[in-house]
Amino acid sequence: MSRVNESVLVRRLLAMQRNTSLAIANLEAEMLTLHQDPEALGKARRKLAIAQMRYSEVTCAILRVAEGSFGYCKLTSKRIDAETLLRNPASRFSREALEILRKRGYVEESV
Repeated sequence: MSRVNESVLVRRLLAMQRNTSLAIANLEAEMLTLHQDPEALGKARRKLAIAQMRYSEVTCAILRVAEGSFGYCKLTSKRIDAETLLRNPASRFSREALEILRKRGYVEESV
């Protein structure tokens, strides 16, 4: 696959950031109603933590666009392939780097 239009990816990142922000707000509101159900509250807290991490990943990707390093692998400094960026515009690593990280045990196979 050829290089992807960066503006398309930026629009996707901004939409992801907005949607994740809304999810965080909804989870926080939901948690206010769950104080009597510890199990449901625990699940909501885990979902909130995941959403907050995702928000951080997307925000960092937007900052990489601003600084000119978007689309380059944080480990190898090589260009991240278009398929990977289309699948996850916030991706920080190339396929090659992910394989290295998997072999070292830093990344789970499902990532």
